[in-house]
Formats: sequence, structure tokens, C-alpha cells
Amino acid sequence: MDKIKSFKENKLITGAYFKEELCVAHFYICDGNISRLLYSATTVNSKVSKSEIGRANRFLHYEDIKYFKELGYRFYDLGGIAKDTQDDKLQGINKFKEGFGGELVRQYNYYSPLYSIFLKLSRGD
Repeated sequence: MDKIKSFKENKLITGAYFKEELCVAHFYICDGNISRLLYSATTVNSKVSKSEIGRANRFLHYEDIKYFKELGYRFYDLGGIAKDTQDDKLQGINKFKEGFGGELVRQYNYYSPLYSIFLKLSRGD
């Protein structure tokens, strides 16, 4: 929970309802230029079918994209793909993400050498 609180005003949570039930929710971190999906959750033990939940999830992504475009965001990041995977489930997720169009952009997470040392020490590595 502290991680979520640390984003302060740079977070947004969206949700989609179907048959009066929250089916899917998305948690974004955003900076006015890039919206990055950090978490996506779907309901379990629901009266709503898996296919209906899938459609609600696609609809929510579509509405989120429109919302961020209206706010002037340049990038909508779905959280990456599983490159060269042989896993059928991950290939399905890749196909889902690619279905929205756009382009694949390579991004790197960079930690300074000093911060990397700090992380290792704090984890006890």
C-alpha cells in the first residue's frame, strides 16, 4: 500500500462495470505525458462470464486510451510484452495488446550505480 501512496497525484484508477458488477480495474501511473498501466485486475467468483469480463477489459482499455488522449497524453503504455515467448497465455496477452494498434517502443529502466548498491544493501543481497 505504501508503494501506491508514494505515487501521490500521479496515479489513476479506472473501472468497468457489467451487470452492475465491477468486472475490471486498471491502475495507472501518469505524468501528463505518459500513462503506464501498472496493475490490471479482474473479478473472480463472479456471475459475469469470462468472455464478458474480457470484453469489459477491452472496453475499459479503449475508454482509458480516449481519456488520456483527451488530456493530451502522448503515450499509453500497456506495460510491455513478453518478447519471443513460447507460452501460449503470454502470446495471447501480447496479441490482445497488439490489437490496439500503436507501435512497440523499447524502454529501459535505469538505476544509477549508487542507487543499485543501495537496493542490494536494503534487500540484503
